[in-house]
Amino acid sequence: MKYYYFIVCFLFFTPSYADIYTYKDSQGKLYFTDNKMDDSYRLLSVFRPHLTQQSSKDFNFNTYQRNKEIFLPLINAAAKQYQIDPHLLHAIIDTESAFNPRAVSRVGATGLMQLMPKTAKGLGVNDRFNPEQNIQGGTRYFSQLLSRFDGQKKTCPCRL
Repeated sequence: MKYYYFIVCFLFFTPSYADIYTYKDSQGKLYFTDNKMDDSYRLLSVFRPHLTQQSSKDFNFNTYQRNKEIFLPLINAAAKQYQIDPHLLHAIIDTESAFNPRAVSRVGATGLMQLMPKTAKGLGVNDRFNPEQNIQGGTRYFSQLLSRFDGQKKTCPCRL
């Protein structure tokens, strides 16, 4: 349940690039997926191709797909290290940068997980455009936020 509040913040305060559904099993465990298997799955985020192309000047679907595969080992390693579901990290990176390691927001957030300069510096990230450093730093920060705000439903940090 603790992931729900964070993912909602990330998905509704930044442009979304993929359909994301939630599903709660019989034990109350919440899952995030891009595949709606039946009517018990609730839509959390909607694919908006016009935003994808506007948000990323040189958006190329083939590059997007290739980058998803290239960064998979880095995402999985960070997920394992910080005990975060790798699917959640994929959703964050997809939403924040569309897997573009050179992405820059209008407010100065950069890289795959859109780290702000002060946040990155505090996490020891020297090169925010370096995919490994960005994913490690962003995942570490997200893990810290999960620990810090666990159980506080009304508090939602929305920027890395």
